[in-house]
Amino acid sequence: MVKYFIFLFCLILMFNCSGEDSFGVDTTPPQKPDLIEHLGDTGDFITADSVMNFYNTNDPDLENNGIDAITEGDKIQIQWQHLEDSDIDFIKIYRFSYQDYLADTLSFSTCIDTVNYSEQTRYIDENPQIGQNLFYYIDVFDIAGNSTLSDTVCYNLMDKPLVNPVQNPVNNIYDLSFDWDIFESEQYRILVFDENRQLIWHYNLLSNVDPPINYDGPFIEAPATLYWRVDILGSPFVTEPIAGKEYTVESGAESEEGEIYLQ
Repeated sequence: MVKYFIFLFCLILMFNCSGEDSFGVDTTPPQKPDLIEHLGDTGDFITADSVMNFYNTNDPDLENNGIDAITEGDKIQIQWQHLEDSDIDFIKIYRFSYQDYLADTLSFSTCIDTVNYSEQTRYIDENPQIGQNLFYYIDVFDIAGNSTLSDTVCYNLMDKPLVNPVQNPVNNIYDLSFDWDIFESEQYRILVFDENRQLIWHYNLLSNVDPPINYDGPFIEAPATLYWRVDILGSPFVTEPIAGKEYTVESGAESEEGEIYLQ
């Protein structure tokens, strides 16, 4: 009988000391996600050879600008660096406004969506509040249910400029001029793309310069279809500290695209 209890005790001890790992239970959370902050430059970055790019070369539809406005409607695009873990299951997207934070409630942030992960590195918020300081972060879950919170990024979506249609067709590229309705903004940028959405010309101007603005970029041979838009940037400003960190909030918007036909 004594030997039986000793055997039983050893069996229980072995079971308790074996730990979860011996049964293949994953208790390691994913690496911390790295959200891309709004760069305040309407999408461009400088490469090693000083060539200015406006789109990710691996995905022409994905601008390299972190959290940013989207041309179609009032939308904000949230971006993050590629997630290194191979067992990511889903991502929860959280948003809160500065007013929500100041209200000092226990749940000032809201999960606005849960998305199944399929290697994507962006999410589009289709219902942002215009003129609000909006803060975003994501919670990444692996298949075993472990999760890790990202850092927080912020943006203020302005009213987007309204482009006035170009008189079509245009007989000469150098007869082309751009006009839009002016809103309060610190800086405008005109962007012109070819039919493959490759940037062929851009023009920066301060808000005290009135449209129309004449095209003076490279010669484009007709017939051709071009696209253009206007980006705006407002003054960045610093909010009060949130959870001990002080945020500089970038503001801006993108107009909807206009089409240009050269004949």
